[in-house]
Amino acid sequence: MGNSNPGDPTNAMVENYVEMPDTINEEIAELIGAHIGDGNSHVRKSDYRLSIAGNAAKDQEYMSFLANLFYKNFKIIPKIYVRKNNSIYLIVRSKKLHKFYIAQLKLPIGPKANITIPKFIVSKKNFLVACIRGIFDTDGSVVIQKFGKYQYTSISISTTSKRLAKGLAANLKQLGFKPYICKRKPTLRSPLEEYSVRVKGWEQVRKWKELIGSHNPRNSIKLNQIAHGQS
Repeated sequence: MGNSNPGDPTNAMVENYVEMPDTINEEIAELIGAHIGDGNSHVRKSDYRLSIAGNAAKDQEYMSFLANLFYKNFKIIPKIYVRKNNSIYLIVRSKKLHKFYIAQLKLPIGPKANITIPKFIVSKKNFLVACIRGIFDTDGSVVIQKFGKYQYTSISISTTSKRLAKGLAANLKQLGFKPYICKRKPTLRSPLEEYSVRVKGWEQVRKWKELIGSHNPRNSIKLNQIAHGQS
């Protein structure tokens, strides 16, 4: 898919059709979660950009799902780019939407070292569930491990933000889960500390499937396998 110049007349026309919602809903809460998990926002001259990254081999269907949420709620059609390094990016160029993300959704520009789930999301259970689903579908995974005849299953969400990890663990406790945090020290390949928020065991993962769920096939397929007692 081709690039467009953010200053050209076509972009100006697109900007005029972007709609800002009167209220926040669960779909926007889920977009907030996806942004917290693997999103970014930046401004470069007149280029106001929001992006969400993923794995091209695993996340193409999920990126289409997110693109549909953007269209349903803001009447804007994101661009989806697949790179040669097997990464995939959903990109939205809109000054109006960029400012809405900062002012109304309370999401920061640039690095997300201190990012956390906004308070207005945490205060409503349905918003919190949707937001966590968005984080899970961008930065989380379902792990099914086999040791002989035994199987162990867990949910893991990874982040380099200690603040987000602690907040997410607290939010999951609020929803009735039993999370714990694992810390990985920096390495030459990964120079930042990484925190994994995890819940483990069939009961906890089944609860996750029922309450939070997933809209990303790479996670939802495994959750469905667990729900039906399959490996």
